[in-house]
Amino acid sequence: MAQFFILFCAVVTFALMACDPRPTELKQTASAWDQTIHPSQQDQQTSKDSTAS
Repeated sequence: MAQFFILFCAVVTFALMACDPRPTELKQTASAWDQTIHPSQQDQQTSKDSTAS
């Protein structure tokens, strides 16, 4: 009986996740790899790195 309940929960969870009506753009977080660093910010970062070591 417990196995059927677990299977039922798995099927319901999968169905709800598959039918999620929200657009995919809202779910994706911005990646730090895609951001471009302004040259002045890059200079500040390198000076912070050199003072930290």
